Amino acid sequence: MKLGAMTIVAVDVTPPLLTASTPSDNATAVAARIKRERTAAVYLSSGLARSAESIAIALKGSDVMTVAAEPSAVIRGIAVGFDLLSGQPKILVNLGQAKTQNVQLPASVLSLALIQG
Repeated sequence: MKLGAMTIVAVDVTPPLLTASTPSDNATAVAARIKRERTAAVYLSSGLARSAESIAIALKGSDVMTVAAEPSAVIRGIAVGFDLLSGQPKILVNLGQAKTQNVQLPASVLSLALIQG
């Protein structure tokens, strides 16, 4: 399955923020790069919701937060996403996937979020 372009965001001391766009043919290759570069967060841009399940499976047990532009990606296994409901922005959290990826969200964030899984 061709994934297209994925934005990978790595948080490090120097530089404070590194971003790169990574084209890849499969989720396993993307996950390997994320693990190798010790990436802290991955943002899935629009159009990658179809690949969310395979990406989530490949990142199981990794210490990485996945965030998606498309709300449907959260149901498919991405840890955090955003949606507009009745014109109001909402945080969506797939709690099961967040735990699988060792992502700990504070209660103050969870109280604002819609829990998806």
